[in-house]
Amino acid sequence: MSGHDHHESLPGYSPAQLLHAGCRECDRRAATLDGGLAHLDAVQFARAWHRAALWRQGGGQLPDLDRAEMRMLAALWEVQVKLEPHGWPVGMIPVNWYAPPQMLTAPPGLAAEIREGLAAADRGQTVDLGSFEQYLDGDQE
Repeated sequence: MSGHDHHESLPGYSPAQLLHAGCRECDRRAATLDGGLAHLDAVQFARAWHRAALWRQGGGQLPDLDRAEMRMLAALWEVQVKLEPHGWPVGMIPVNWYAPPQMLTAPPGLAAEIREGLAAADRGQTVDLGSFEQYLDGDQE
């Protein structure tokens, strides 16, 4: 494996890019069957997953997209689209591991609030808020 060329000196470089065309090592990785996925660590994978969603949800517009990362990001996008009907929102990594703060969808403190609610229910400290019957249509029972 060779080393990376100095990315900052290459035209069109952005620190957000995962691979940069013109760098011999990035070009080599981009040319592999997986587009460079095998070389990503957990943090880089999370960045790539999120970047793929930004790219494709933005109508294919990502100002600093580099051709070297397109195969990798396109593959990650397709996986996200296939997982969405199974309950995984596009942009969210479907595992319980590191995710950058911008990828979190739950409000801060929600998990603690849910845990406390469950503990209160276990202690019998619940409040009856009524029924959902008022929201049913006449056709439903």
